[in-house]
Amino acid sequence: MPVRHTSSLIWKWEKPLLNQTSRRNAIKILATGVAAPGAAQALDGPAAPSAESGDILVTQFGARGNGNADDTAAFERAIRTASEQGRRLRIPAGRYRITRTLTINRGIRIEGDGIERSVILAASGKGRPVIHVEAKTTDSIMGFALSGIRLLAAVPDDPCDGIRLSTAGNGAAIHQTTLRDIHIVSTGTGVSLAGVVYRSCFENISVTGHVTRYGFYCDAGFEDVTYNSFRDLEVTHVRSGAYAYWIHSNYSNFTNLTADGCCYFSSPGGSIRNLAIETITAEKPPSDIAIQLNQVQIAECLNLIGVDRRKCLIGVRVIGQGLSLRAIRLVAPQPDRAVIFDAASEGTLTGVYVDQSATRIEDYTPVETLDRWVVQAAQAVTRPVRSK
Repeated sequence: MPVRHTSSLIWKWEKPLLNQTSRRNAIKILATGVAAPGAAQALDGPAAPSAESGDILVTQFGARGNGNADDTAAFERAIRTASEQGRRLRIPAGRYRITRTLTINRGIRIEGDGIERSVILAASGKGRPVIHVEAKTTDSIMGFALSGIRLLAAVPDDPCDGIRLSTAGNGAAIHQTTLRDIHIVSTGTGVSLAGVVYRSCFENISVTGHVTRYGFYCDAGFEDVTYNSFRDLEVTHVRSGAYAYWIHSNYSNFTNLTADGCCYFSSPGGSIRNLAIETITAEKPPSDIAIQLNQVQIAECLNLIGVDRRKCLIGVRVIGQGLSLRAIRLVAPQPDRAVIFDAASEGTLTGVYVDQSATRIEDYTPVETLDRWVVQAAQAVTRPVRSK
């Protein structure tokens, strides 16, 4: 994966506003009662259960869940039936082998029996997601929910991706989606977003077991990824050249995140609370900056634990104006430069603790930049404490 150069990370206000009309058109379509395009007819196989029979089970459509049989076609039939009948789809305990992408274009609810019991053995092909929630032109997917599964890449040396949410075409949108209680293992990218995705929740999700590109990703194809909530997420075993988090989601909140790899967040008007990086496991990380914050309005409780300066010289890089950074802690071994400010940035920095002595902010920050910041309770990295 090519290394990203931080010098090119310039946020522009025009970008997140390019396609606001797409989301508004989608809301209008819903309000006028225009239905989404009808689902395709079910594939040949066991007859679909009647609408009165309660939840749909993938096993009713021939899925065996023994880890050997190819259960892809059975899952496709079950998804189509759930979409047509508007019913919940359940994945009972088992190990289900899936060999191509499962595409979902309606707001259905899919539940497994828990990450230790409902396991999907994923072999959809390198770079292809196992589960793809996809909205096309003028289509709006509202209320999709997925929970209680483990997704395990079956080909670790040539891994597929995990879960992708994306839109294509004017008026397409995905909103009020919930991904919760999911464990993703050894995929290229764990969870990715693109297009118009808003008012959605991503909670209690772990991505681990050799992350080769990204744990959580949103950038390429970004149009209007806005007002989302990311909570209780973990990314571990991040390989060389890969990022734990690379997320662009405007006016969004990130809470209780952990990782062992480099992170980049862009969220104008958004916040990050309780982010911890414990070591950098990659031999060659993609950046010498552990945490990059682009227009994140509030960032507090940022912890870098055992992040060796030979891998990441810089702890936190900050881009934007009107920013508030509070409670940054570096535990040895630690980056040499705790915080660096972009030349045009301004805001307040309060409360920096470092285990060992670090290079002072004044030693590498131009006076004209430092004068735009109020720095308090940070004696370990400033000389003297600066205030206005």
